[in-house]
Amino acid sequence: LCATVLTGLDGDIDIPALEAGVSAGWIAENGDATEGAPVWGQRKLSEKTVTSYMPLTRKILNQSSPQVEGIIRNQMMLAIALEIQRAALEGSGVANQPLGLKNLTGINSVSFAALGKPTFKELVEMESVVEADNALVGNMSYLTTTAIKGHLKTEKIDAGSGIMTLTGNQANGYNLRGVNGISSNQVYFGNWADMIIAQFGSVEILSNRVTRNGQLDISIFSDVDIAFKHPQSFVVGNGGI
Repeated sequence: LCATVLTGLDGDIDIPALEAGVSAGWIAENGDATEGAPVWGQRKLSEKTVTSYMPLTRKILNQSSPQVEGIIRNQMMLAIALEIQRAALEGSGVANQPLGLKNLTGINSVSFAALGKPTFKELVEMESVVEADNALVGNMSYLTTTAIKGHLKTEKIDAGSGIMTLTGNQANGYNLRGVNGISSNQVYFGNWADMIIAQFGSVEILSNRVTRNGQLDISIFSDVDIAFKHPQSFVVGNGGI
């Protein structure tokens, strides 16, 4: 969804963010422009480590093809990528996790009448609350579960047109993606360029052969953090946050 990705970072960084916009006003001939009084804030990004660990027994190593370690590493990397995605959306902000979009202060919310079955009207309401904050700009897209994506393919926009809410992976003109690994019944909408995914250093892969039993231990570490430049650019649907 084209989130802003910062790579190769070294140490904590602060990203400036405009909390309140600049105002405008009218003046007389030769009058002085009035101060716009913008409110600036900062988004602090610091290393939070996500890891995956896999022990391979001597028998597995002996009975498998030489490529088994690479296959397992790829699966571990996929597991880390999915966990970063989950944390970016739903991270608690405690227990060494980043603070995810769902738990962000200032994000808009819309309640659905039926959990997991949003209507076309409710999706339009999600768009409207973002537009009310003058934030309906940029790379606007929907993100939800694969189950809700399937539901929207069969949900009509009205009683007579026969048009479905999701057609060609677009809902009301906006792209919609379905993913796994997030909470059920959630729909997110917003400008994903305002999501910052920061990666510190590079992904580290360590393998260690335990000589006592011949087991091979593989560990992967990735140091990341998540921040949001403008919470009002997003809305979560499903009864709020």
